[in-house]
Amino acid sequence: MVAELETVNFFRPVWRAYNCEAKEWVADTLTQVGVVSPSQREQDAMASFLYTGRWCLQANRLLACPKVKDFWSKFPLVGWAIVQRLASRLQGKFLRYVQGTGVWSHGIDDEGNSFSSKVTTLYEVDQSLQHSPLYDGAQFIDVGRPQLLISEKETRAQRESRKARGKSSPKLGVRKAERKFCKPYHLLNEEVEELNRYYQKHPLQLPDQGSAQAFCGSVGRVFHGERLDAGGRFYGAYTGLEGDHRLHCKIDGEPIVQIDLNAAQAVLFSSLMGYKIKDTGRENGAWSDLYGHMADEIYGEGTKQAAQERSVIKAVGVELIGCGNPCKAKPSQELQFKHGVDESVFKIYRDKILEWVPALKHLDRDYYNGAGFITYHESQIVLRTIQQLHNRGIPGYPMHDCLIVKSSDKVAGLNVLREVANSYILEHCRTHDRPEEISVMVACSLEEPSGKIRIKGYYL
Repeated sequence: MVAELETVNFFRPVWRAYNCEAKEWVADTLTQVGVVSPSQREQDAMASFLYTGRWCLQANRLLACPKVKDFWSKFPLVGWAIVQRLASRLQGKFLRYVQGTGVWSHGIDDEGNSFSSKVTTLYEVDQSLQHSPLYDGAQFIDVGRPQLLISEKETRAQRESRKARGKSSPKLGVRKAERKFCKPYHLLNEEVEELNRYYQKHPLQLPDQGSAQAFCGSVGRVFHGERLDAGGRFYGAYTGLEGDHRLHCKIDGEPIVQIDLNAAQAVLFSSLMGYKIKDTGRENGAWSDLYGHMADEIYGEGTKQAAQERSVIKAVGVELIGCGNPCKAKPSQELQFKHGVDESVFKIYRDKILEWVPALKHLDRDYYNGAGFITYHESQIVLRTIQQLHNRGIPGYPMHDCLIVKSSDKVAGLNVLREVANSYILEHCRTHDRPEEISVMVACSLEEPSGKIRIKGYYL
């Protein structure tokens, strides 16, 4: 029986030996499989196998190693040929091939239509990998993540169908992206490359996940819809971690703090379009928890129901912004299932959100939405913040609309993030002749394992 994808770990050639034990383990294992005088690429391929193989053993998972060349073309460290040669050498010693994988399967679906699909090549990692005395102490660092990926343009129907099947968006090949975008593509790639050079000097130490310590020394950026001004968020070995778990990362051995832009998508969209949010009646229109203020208006300030419904109102806001339809009449199945939102409650919350953030009426399904316009500008603000911090010798990592810095650098990180956001919004309003030039100190929160502190936002 072929394993479901949730039970496998994909081999990705992004890891490099970080400490002496890892380097020795890589060299020793290469010798065992007959690789003499290995190149750096072969060493990185083996390091990635040892990291992934150890993870598979600890999680009781299979190792997936696709044979399709396109899968490997986006990785800068190691290509298809080296990976396949290494897999061949490892097979029979540290890997056992899972029968029935790596082949095309043909069949008839429930509607009587014929289909063909490729089953990813799977291996079982042999327990003998654990026999090395270096198994527990070897540390690895992620340095080979694809630096720049651009999703192909899709119709709405294609996107919805893909998401329903749980598939990630198809990406342009590197050569095609270079030909299509030319110099702008290379400039963006150089920006990410510069970040990664800095990160390899100050890697993010990942929290313990039942294996020896691992580090993140690279990030990659992903744009949407064959545009370089849509999406653009950064991803790394830490971005998929649960929020509470991620807060246990370290930089240079020091604890971290995550600085979040509160209600980032709503406030940034409103500000960038040249509109203010509803006046709170406080000095300079100050606010600390946008969705919390909405809940207070509906249910009464400080009430238990207001506190309970705050996250539901936010979920409705995220859905409106994500789909780009401010007139949406019904909640999604996810909203109904996870939050119990029926049509009448959905309309109440939708109208309250539009009352507080009138600019959201300018959302559309093409570009002015969460995945396009908003995500691009929030990631640009975070990028400019990090570049300024790095120039001051302060390591900073992007986490979507958040910033990760050392706890000892939280004041500097907060100040630079808010100053950059203010100047970026003003510049955008002036350049695009918006109805009003918005000068704003965005609301933020400082989050550490010990708790969260909210910093109010206000207009200048």
